Amino acid sequence: MASDGEDQQRTTGRPRFGSGFAIGGLMGLLGGVAFGWWSAGGPLPQMPDGFAFSMPEAVGPSAPVAEPEPVAAPAVDSNQAALRAALARGDGLTIGVFGDSMADGLWAGLYRELQDIEDVRLVRLSQPSTGLARYDYVNVQTRTAEQLAQQRIDIAVFMIGTNDRQAMQGDGMVHPYGEAAWREAYGRRVDGLAELARSRGAAVYWVGLPRMRSERAEAGAELVNDIFAARASAGGFPFIDTAPVTSDANMEYAAYLPTGPGGARQLARAQDGIHMTMNGYLVLARPLEERLRADIEEARAAVAGPSAAATPPSGPASDA
Repeated sequence: MASDGEDQQRTTGRPRFGSGFAIGGLMGLLGGVAFGWWSAGGPLPQMPDGFAFSMPEAVGPSAPVAEPEPVAAPAVDSNQAALRAALARGDGLTIGVFGDSMADGLWAGLYRELQDIEDVRLVRLSQPSTGLARYDYVNVQTRTAEQLAQQRIDIAVFMIGTNDRQAMQGDGMVHPYGEAAWREAYGRRVDGLAELARSRGAAVYWVGLPRMRSERAEAGAELVNDIFAARASAGGFPFIDTAPVTSDANMEYAAYLPTGPGGARQLARAQDGIHMTMNGYLVLARPLEERLRADIEEARAAVAGPSAAATPPSGPASDA
């Protein structure tokens, strides 16, 4: 799949998977998160058992596919309702992280930050080089439906859009990138994924793209973030804005962020100006982590019910 996000990476010297395998095969296999860490000049991060950085299979474009029908909105009307229903079962919560290579890193950051929450399991369901603009390459709607059918997901986290600076084909038409028809079609695909997850009883959280270094990449991130925010507002699920935590004091791109002890600045961005180092993914995950903690705590309190009011001790009877 020809992805703009990857085109940006190639201009900085990242080897291409396939034709450049003989020169840079090992580097190509590291994937989005590992590449970011490697570019920072440090060793590979210590990741959870069973975690493997992945690259997509070398699959060529398939024949154009019909646009998936939107899934009808379920009875669940808020994330709190979904969380309370899931917690009432008493067997814990499963968080699924869907999206592209940026979601891979988000999963890694969340895994590190949420380990102290009791009975919460985190599942990585992302796939690098995917997006919402090219369903002829990987139909994200169909793939997500299959993943949701294979296991129960109580909280669906979506982070995608890095590869979507390109025209969109659907319903027999080609929509030029960024035009009104493109934005409308893109928004419908956001709606479709959110409604699909909700139809399975999952709470939905949509995470925006971080600040980008190049003007072109930043404009693309702002475009899709605006769509994500608008569709989240209309659909009643939270949009988690990551631009503020990945910016400097002037709300501009910053390669170094205060991630070290005492707020010391450390390298947080990969050489491509798009992806993050492991330190950066921890920063990226922080706004979502805080929202999840607050929402889960609220839902747990609601399921537990109000505590019994303490009965004041009775005093001795008084003679009137």
